[in-house]
Amino acid sequence: MSKLRLIITVLVLFFSPIDLFGQTKTVSGQVLNEHLEPLSKVFIHTLDMQFKTTSDENGNYSITLPKDTKVLKIQCIGQESETIKVLNHCILNIILLDDIIAEFETKEEHLKDYIKRNKEIGKKYKRAIEKGLFGENKPCN
Repeated sequence: MSKLRLIITVLVLFFSPIDLFGQTKTVSGQVLNEHLEPLSKVFIHTLDMQFKTTSDENGNYSITLPKDTKVLKIQCIGQESETIKVLNHCILNIILLDDIIAEFETKEEHLKDYIKRNKEIGKKYKRAIEKGLFGENKPCN
């Protein structure tokens, strides 16, 4: 019985890497707030929560995902949550907006302010690249 168990274990260990080869991609990058400061403890995960990671004190993160993963959810206390398309980028740098809650603000006013601030993300991203905070996105191999 123990020989059979050994043979099965060897076979499983031998064939497992073949099943995983080429089936995953690693996405990494940096997360900044809208003031271009690094965000630590940002929770980055797939929608089903099976693959997850957090950013370090410099906002850097790395996550290995199934090759067909298309979307990541980005969450951090004090920041607006984002759902981001992954596509085929290995480097995914992110800027999160501050989660601003004003007293006596209606949902409509909050949404209007969010949309206005969100339109500025492209300019902030460009400024982050100019300052050398972000590199260029590269496709996964």
